[in-house]
Amino acid sequence: MLSNRAGNKEGVTLVEVMISMVILLLVFVGLIQASLLVIDINLRNEVRDEAVRIASEYMTRTRATNWTSLTSTTPNCTADPNTNPWPNLTTVNLNYRNITRNNFFAVSRCITALDVEDLQVGIRVGWTDVKTKEQLSHAIFSNLRNK
Repeated sequence: MLSNRAGNKEGVTLVEVMISMVILLLVFVGLIQASLLVIDINLRNEVRDEAVRIASEYMTRTRATNWTSLTSTTPNCTADPNTNPWPNLTTVNLNYRNITRNNFFAVSRCITALDVEDLQVGIRVGWTDVKTKEQLSHAIFSNLRNK
C-alpha cells in the first residue's frame, strides 16, 4: 500500500538553508581574519629574528677584530636610538620567501671606553615596520677586554 505523503513536513526550507549559509559565511570570515592576523604576526617575528641574527653576527665580527683597531665612538652607548644616535656601520638586505628588500636593516655600532683595558661595544639593528611604518630596533651589548 502506498500512502500519500503530501502533508508530510520533512526536509528543510529555503529560508533555513539561507540562514545556515549566512552563519557559515560569518564563521569563515572570522577564520580568514584570524589567519591573516597570524600571518602578519609571523612575518613580524621573522623580521625580528633576522635582526637578532644580524646583530649577533656583527657582534661576533667585532669581537674578532684586533683590539688596536677598535676606537671609542661615543662617550655613552644607550639602546634608545633617539637618545644617542650611533654611527652607521652598514645596511643589510632582507630576504624573505624569495622577496628581497634592499637596505632594509640599518646596522650601527657604538664603542665606549670603560677604562684603558675595557671597551663596551653595542650593536644596534634598526628597521621600519612595513605595515605600521614604526621604527623598530634590536640592540646587544658586550664588554671587551684587551688581552
